[in-house]
Amino acid sequence: MKVYDRLRRPAACRIATRPLQKQKGNTSLNTRNRVTVGLVLGVSFVAAGALLMAASKEHRLTVRREITTRLPPSALWSLLAAAFEDSETGPLWPNELETLRSPGLAAGAQVTATYKTPFGASSHTYTIGEYSPGQGFTYRTGPGHPLQGGGRVLILPAGSDSTLLWTVDYSYRGVSPAALFVRLYFVPRFFAQLEKNLRPLE
Repeated sequence: MKVYDRLRRPAACRIATRPLQKQKGNTSLNTRNRVTVGLVLGVSFVAAGALLMAASKEHRLTVRREITTRLPPSALWSLLAAAFEDSETGPLWPNELETLRSPGLAAGAQVTATYKTPFGASSHTYTIGEYSPGQGFTYRTGPGHPLQGGGRVLILPAGSDSTLLWTVDYSYRGVSPAALFVRLYFVPRFFAQLEKNLRPLE
């Protein structure tokens, strides 16, 4: 009986230590899981903070374009005024990108611009501010517009020729699809087509 007990004891000891070894492995795994979860939560909090900061930060979108034409200032002004009243009745405006409607170009007039985007049409209103017949005007975005601000359009004499000077200053917060559309899609195409439309009229 004593010999039997001595032979059985090592095996019993090994069997008894197995659950302890398994428990040690589980503890190590749980520790790694807790570290991973902690890292994920930390990164999530940092990302959320960055998004909140970006959403609250004000950004500006500015544009300045000049187009010189052989048209005299009076002729260029007539084309521009007609386009702002009904852009589809004249040859100047890039109607494939945007159409305009208004009671006429005057101080306080409401202009409706319909943008033709790759995702469909979208209309917004603008209000004419300062107005100098034959020379230029300013405009501001109306209620519901995704961008705040406006622009200035001037016709500058250049001898017998003239220069169309167009500046824009918008502000917005966070990431604005409208700002991306204006900067990357609309502005390059609009002014290129406007200049192209002017050349046959000179």
